[in-house]
Amino acid sequence: MKKILVIGLIILVLVGGGIFWWRHYFVFGEGVKAGTLNSIVKKGYLFKTWEGKLIQTGFQTPTPGAIQSNEFQFSIVNDSVAVALERASGKFVELRYKEYLSTLPWRGMSKYVVIEILNIKDLDPATGLPAAIVDASLITAWRTGASVAVAARYLARDGESSAANTTKLPISMQRIESERQKRIEKEALDDPTVKAAVEILGGKVEKIQRLDE
Repeated sequence: MKKILVIGLIILVLVGGGIFWWRHYFVFGEGVKAGTLNSIVKKGYLFKTWEGKLIQTGFQTPTPGAIQSNEFQFSIVNDSVAVALERASGKFVELRYKEYLSTLPWRGMSKYVVIEILNIKDLDPATGLPAAIVDASLITAWRTGASVAVAARYLARDGESSAANTTKLPISMQRIESERQKRIEKEALDDPTVKAAVEILGGKVEKIQRLDE
């Protein structure tokens, strides 16, 4: 009889442990949520956990006839993720999360647990939409080079050339090189930024010439 009780107790513990693991540690789903980060707080009576709210586009109707903002409430276990989100309040964020069937007091108040930050973007105050983030380093380099070339051309003294000195080349090559330089300058001057730079530099050149006189 005692042996049967022991076996029954072991089976009961194993079944109970399996049910507890399935309800609290089995990952029911994973996904990504995007929206405006509303708040990040650390709260709790016995276990202090990180809790957050994400405002998504559109509305939801949890009860008939009621409309409220579409909120995604989540918990955070990783302190480094929570600290990073603390500095992103009011910004557009993309978060990867895991969904569990039930909550745990030491894990958080929500069954949705954020595990990773995929992206953080500033919002355009005029439209309320995420501002575009573009790597414009190559465009900047082009415009800087063109502006320097135009500046050298307009600030060069009489008899000097802003381009490479071609007087040592044969006459035929000088003509080809001169045409090439003119074509490059024309293409550069077609850029609106370069045009603005030329206007500014033109005014400075006139001022310098007056000072020389």
